Amino acid sequence: MFQTRSNKGPKLTRYHSTMRTTERRKRDAIAKLGGDMDVCVATADDHENAHLVPLSLCWHNEEVVVATEARSRTAQNAERSGQARLVLGPSRDVVIIDATDSVVDIVDAEPLIKNAYRERTGWDPGGEGGDWVYLRLRRRTVQVWCEVDEIIGRTVMRDGTWNS
Repeated sequence: MFQTRSNKGPKLTRYHSTMRTTERRKRDAIAKLGGDMDVCVATADDHENAHLVPLSLCWHNEEVVVATEARSRTAQNAERSGQARLVLGPSRDVVIIDATDSVVDIVDAEPLIKNAYRERTGWDPGGEGGDWVYLRLRRRTVQVWCEVDEIIGRTVMRDGTWNS
């Protein structure tokens, strides 16, 4: 990475990507899942209208776990379709995950899920009052890239299986 200064504006940051192997991208994606605090979750309604929200991220037992109110569009869309798209990171270091989901009422959730979520996020949605659910999201497709040179080969998981 290097920085330049424009004659007419703020300092610009330029990134130079070094093409990563599939194995490296896989490791980077898993590190981002384990290290990032937030994830953007996209769902769609019956008319294919997209809905996108940022949520607190818990990576637990190979699943992404997020919490949202049961009445939210995110929960309703996820319940109906059984799928969501997740985005982690900035545009120059992105992980995009197409996932299948299950919606679990917080009251009915396994204690391991509740504890993992609370420990990871520092928050217990069950203590908020109201009706909350966890979305348990399992990866089906994972794409990872930094710059345009990594667009080719960006899919590192297909049908739930890591590419080699």
